[in-house]
Amino acid sequence: WFIRIMFTIVPCVLALLSFYLKTKFPIKTQTQTQAIEMGIQKNRLLRRQHANGEDYKPAIDPLTKQPHKPFECNSTEENQIKALIDHFPYPKYLTMLRTGRVRSVKSRLGVILSGWSVGILVTGTASVASFP
Repeated sequence: WFIRIMFTIVPCVLALLSFYLKTKFPIKTQTQTQAIEMGIQKNRLLRRQHANGEDYKPAIDPLTKQPHKPFECNSTEENQIKALIDHFPYPKYLTMLRTGRVRSVKSRLGVILSGWSVGILVTGTASVASFP
């Protein structure tokens, strides 16, 4: 029964779930995609201008219509944390970094990484133990 369930019911449920999630995705048209691409290009240009000492206005997010200013790191420690967050893109962590709560972000990311490591270890051990 286990094999039948794993190769019939589980893939069917996952396919239906992925279809549902795809229908709820906010980017649906080519014009939205093009607007996002233009916003990214504008932010890149504005970043270069800012690097040259000029002030700039942030690009407008085409989905939310809110201004979006790229996150800027003030230290190498913040830059390292931002690199970690890029792999786990939780907005609350970026907000915490902007408000100066670097240690709090580091500890939470450590807990997440530890949880994933334990999960992989347990799964691997169970897989090896299941062999005769």
